[in-house]
Amino acid sequence: TLERAGVKVLINSSVRLSDRELAVAAVDDDWYADTRFDLAVSGIGPRDTLVMAVHNPEVAVRGLPDMTHRPVLILSGHDHGGQIRVPGLGSISGMPHGAGRWLDRGRYTIDGIEFLVSQGLGESGPRARLFCPPQILLVTLKY
Repeated sequence: TLERAGVKVLINSSVRLSDRELAVAAVDDDWYADTRFDLAVSGIGPRDTLVMAVHNPEVAVRGLPDMTHRPVLILSGHDHGGQIRVPGLGSISGMPHGAGRWLDRGRYTIDGIEFLVSQGLGESGPRARLFCPPQILLVTLKY
């Protein structure tokens, strides 16, 4: 498991990464557990710069009004980029949330917060990808 390898897994919790007031928080997957933004940010100070991981981008958008500590960046993936795409048209599958196809992959600014939505590595539903290769994002934070 990740824990045995020394990786701190964040589930509705946060960690400060340095003495420079940088924190990372993450919430649980809303399909299988409780997504608790309040718990995730409970240990974050008012001056901390927050980066948040939220599996489903729609959950992050819905949760924005209730966030007591607003992140500068939200990392998400859930939709796998649509998995099967037609060039020029985008995803042919219905997105598994109410946000529609516009939030399936890419970079967005929503309510002043940067979102990065990765295509991810896996699949959901049909075990296929077409014109939507697996993706790992490497993000360098400078502040």
